[in-house]
Amino acid sequence: MVAQLYEQYNRLMLHIAHGILADVSLAEDAVSESLVKMMRHQEKFQQMECHQIKAYIVNIVRTTAYDMNKQHSKNTHEPKELLEDIADNNADLLHDLTAKEGYASILNAILSLPDKLRDAAYFFLVHGMTHEEVARACDISVNASKKRIFRAKARIKEIIGGRGGEHE
Repeated sequence: MVAQLYEQYNRLMLHIAHGILADVSLAEDAVSESLVKMMRHQEKFQQMECHQIKAYIVNIVRTTAYDMNKQHSKNTHEPKELLEDIADNNADLLHDLTAKEGYASILNAILSLPDKLRDAAYFFLVHGMTHEEVARACDISVNASKKRIFRAKARIKEIIGGRGGEHE
């Protein structure tokens, strides 16, 4: 059953994973992990209709890719490596460090949003997709895309503003 689903949806799965991870090999790993998860829950697929199966597969791949992205960003933002990277570039240390911390804070805020807002914000803010592209990727209308991104931006400001208030 899972092999048939892979044959039918492999391009979609890779597209979604690559859109989140922006790396072909990581996207392939995310698809592989997703397939393992799907194998564990094969009985669910037999009870679903076609459109439900597609939505379920998309959800599994998104979740897996987001988890991998979160883990990958934790592993790549080690302070020692970050300082070495900045020093190697002979750039303004404070400016680069602030920019990288700001990006990491925004990314963490995006990843902490509820699923609907997180997906739209991630595609729009991180990958620079248009509202039309976000709407297609999330299977929603363009107006829904605009609303979700508007709400996501407001929540991100609250999250980041809340963190700033904690350290003062």
